[in-house]
Amino acid sequence: MIKKILLLLVVISLASNLFAQRWISQLPQNKNAQDLTLFDYKNAFDKYWTPYNVDNKGYYLENGVKRKAAGWKQFHRWMWQMEGQINPETGDFPKKTAQQVYEEFIKSNPDQAKGKSANWSSLGPGSSGGGYAGVGRVNCIAFHPSDNNTYWIGAPAGGLWQTSDNGSSWSCLTDDNDILGVSDIMIPSDYVTSHTIYIATGDRDAWDNRSIGVLKSTDSGNTWNSTGLSYSLSQSRMVCRLLVDPNDNQTIIAATNAGVYKTTNGGTDWSDQLTSSYFIDMEYKPGDFNTLYGSSKYGDIYTSTNGGANWTQTLNTGNRIELAVSPANANYVYAIVAASNGGLHGIYKSTNSGGSFTEVFSGSTKNLMGWDADGGDSGGQGWYDLSIAVSSTDANTIVVGGVNSWRSTNGGTR
Repeated sequence: MIKKILLLLVVISLASNLFAQRWISQLPQNKNAQDLTLFDYKNAFDKYWTPYNVDNKGYYLENGVKRKAAGWKQFHRWMWQMEGQINPETGDFPKKTAQQVYEEFIKSNPDQAKGKSANWSSLGPGSSGGGYAGVGRVNCIAFHPSDNNTYWIGAPAGGLWQTSDNGSSWSCLTDDNDILGVSDIMIPSDYVTSHTIYIATGDRDAWDNRSIGVLKSTDSGNTWNSTGLSYSLSQSRMVCRLLVDPNDNQTIIAATNAGVYKTTNGGTDWSDQLTSSYFIDMEYKPGDFNTLYGSSKYGDIYTSTNGGANWTQTLNTGNRIELAVSPANANYVYAIVAASNGGLHGIYKSTNSGGSFTEVFSGSTKNLMGWDADGGDSGGQGWYDLSIAVSSTDANTIVVGGVNSWRSTNGGTR
């Protein structure tokens, strides 16, 4: 399966024009796609391009005209990335993800599990001489359905952490997972009895760590297993958001950089619902899981009214977009849109459940995503830190965050 996906990625990323498609035809015809090796890809690529005498910058001369060898740089970057992951003698791609290998190792070597580890004590240093003095970034937070003292946070490279005493102390639940980023945490409503936690792996904001898919724990985070939505690091995938149907804890929607995926059996099997956009955020209409809103990294908002089976584009403007909804008015949807320079493009609002959106605040009025406290500068980090939240009791009270935080109490108009 991994090799099939790798082949598909190569075809999609490199076959951007006729030339790229032609070198693919040089692959061995007597092999199935899943049996192709990295050496097969390299030989096919070289076989096609050698007669063109392409230089080391990816250009060649044709009838005295300098032309660019389509896909040349991308292919060699991919080769460089994969060379450390294949079998160096055969060129075979890995058949399993790192998480799957780890799970098999623990089953065969139970004494190596987290509970059997030795005692360690820190030797320091315990503080930093500059910057934020060791304060790390937190990607996401999730709350216990009935215990206000228990909640979880996900870090971009530090894994999943839990507190059971309202933040006085914390314990890491993913120490067995090497350098694991967490972009979202999903706690089902039946957590008290099921002890189930889902995490979207990776770092959706800065891509410090790529995703290995959705992981699932059924023992409150003591052990973790892969779900049917699993990736190898070489696939460069990112799971950005997870939503669970409040009326059916087996139904989960995942927003990824490869589109939207859905499971109806607790993560065992997933089906693609939309694969044409990089979904970075997603919300559902309060009280109605059939109505879903998804936003992309490239300025799109989509709305689904049938549980994610079909999607309609309802806005196309700006760049990265984050969404917010409120049970105080289920028909309202708010969107904060970043500009191409990372500053604020605008705040948008829908009053008809995502059917249409209207700009209620323009970034040209005040740059809420900039560094200056008065919003008078330009630019910002909207590609990286962009957030919006709406009060659960007053749908006109909004907080947006970038480098600074801003509040509106009149529906975003000021």
